[in-house]
Parts: sequence; structure tokens; C-alpha cells
Amino acid sequence: MIRLRSNTLCGLLFLAIALGFGWAAAGYDLGTARRMGPGYFPLLAAAILGLFGLVILGRDLLAAARGAASTSPDEPVPWRRGLLIIGAIVFFAATAAGLGLVPALAVSVLLASRAGANSWRQSLVQAVVLTLMCTVIFQMGLGLKLPLIGPWLAL
Repeated sequence: MIRLRSNTLCGLLFLAIALGFGWAAAGYDLGTARRMGPGYFPLLAAAILGLFGLVILGRDLLAAARGAASTSPDEPVPWRRGLLIIGAIVFFAATAAGLGLVPALAVSVLLASRAGANSWRQSLVQAVVLTLMCTVIFQMGLGLKLPLIGPWLAL
């Protein structure tokens, strides 16, 4: 049975996500650096993420070829942490329009924060602070057209 090192999996995951976002972004108008279209930033972010994936994968493969142990093949892959973070992203994407920015973001940050070694108190503080910051930046600063409280919670 082939055992993949955790950094190899990380690099491959970054590449897969970058390819998916790059593919989706290529369907939008890119525009120019001066007049960016809706696909410009997602494609740029996908390229940067793909570059990170290549660097991580390359370093891990070189370390494996030299016999160095950047991560041990017996080291377990932190599946729970990865699933919590991916689950938080999927939750936000699925519920932001219905729940609204504030509740969807608060729950997403709380889920992602639990992937680390944080206490519940630290996770709650992070959720409150990041939700307030994102509300100010995206709603007030950038004029994002996402309701603070969505129709699912409206009375």
C-alpha cells in the first residue's frame, strides 16, 4: 500500500483547488490590470495557490528523494482539521445568501477555529472579532450586496 506524506497531500490539494478555481475564473471576463474584470482576481488567487502547491509538493518530493524526513510517512494526516476547515468554507458558501453575512461568517469562523488547538472561548472571540471586521470591511467599506441577516432568519 502506498503511503503519501502529509506535505505531498497538501501540495496536491492546493493544486487541485487552484485548478478548479482557475477553470471557473477563466469563464469570466478577465479585463486588464487597470480595469479588472470579475475573473481577474480569482484567476490570480488560483495562480498563487497553485504556485504554493507546486513549491510544497516540490520541496516534499526533493526531501523524499534525499531520504530526509520533512514529515514522516507514518505521521497521520490531520483529517479532522482539514474536514473542519473545508466544512466551514462549504457551510459559508451554502448559507451566506440565506442566513446572511453575520451568522454564516460567525459559524464558519467558529468551525474553522476549532480545527486548531483553541479553547471554546478563544474560538468564540475569534468568531466575534473576525465577523465584526469582515462586516465593516466588506459591507461598509466595499459595499458588498450580501444582507447582514438573511431571509432565513428574518421575522
